[in-house]
Amino acid sequence: MPCSGSNFTPGAKRCRAKRGRLFLVPAPDPLLVAENVGVRHRKNDAPVLENVSFSVVPGTCVAIVGPNGAGKSTLLRALAGLSGGVVSGTIRYGGELLSHLSARELACRRAFVPQDNPMPFAFSVREAVGLGVTEGADPGALDAALARFDLWDFSDRSVLALSGGERQRVALARAFAQGAPLLLLDEPTAHQDLRHAGRVLTGAREFVEERSDERAAVAVLHDLNLANRWADAVLLLRDGRTMAYGNPEAVLTEEALSDVYGTTISTTPFIHAQ
Repeated sequence: MPCSGSNFTPGAKRCRAKRGRLFLVPAPDPLLVAENVGVRHRKNDAPVLENVSFSVVPGTCVAIVGPNGAGKSTLLRALAGLSGGVVSGTIRYGGELLSHLSARELACRRAFVPQDNPMPFAFSVREAVGLGVTEGADPGALDAALARFDLWDFSDRSVLALSGGERQRVALARAFAQGAPLLLLDEPTAHQDLRHAGRVLTGAREFVEERSDERAAVAVLHDLNLANRWADAVLLLRDGRTMAYGNPEAVLTEEALSDVYGTTISTTPFIHAQ
């Protein structure tokens, strides 16, 4: 059964003891914990997000899914500390309250990539990606980010000459170059062709697995099949509330998806509306 709140912890693993008994190895301390998070556009407005709780541990990729208007992007912006509304509940990074972190401290803990990435200045691609490099970052972080997102060949081109998909890859590369252990990605495959959509999520997975003891990624995704293949855990939202949180095979069921999306959903041979 899918779990909700902090009862489900992705990353916990079963191991076999020498005498043949199974025991549960505790998951590492979470990079991010959200407890009863809610958002209102204004103080007296009805909540657009309500009582959402989950945690993200190192070594995991978490997908946030749900129909349009479910509150996915609203939640991600609240987690990033960039909500334009009134946020309630508790958000912690490594045990520290989000509200207690300075902008500099927050940038060292998470990198956020929004859906839209306007670039009003004529930076070169290399310069734009370099804006994400923080003090003390790996000297090779910039070049590695350019290569990871197929930006090397036009690194000297102006960002104003790029397509929407190419600008989005610049924003993703900038986030990777930032070197923060947690990636927060809002629809990272939007505007991407088939080749680069897969490459974006593969890049996020590789980023996590390179240092699985300290990195994780959270992505808002509309494509449920991509979410099913990519994520270790899925948070399913509807009308600003958590409907399920757990392993993809437990959450992305025909019954749950049909109920949440208000139409008949089949998961065979892949997830699709009938």
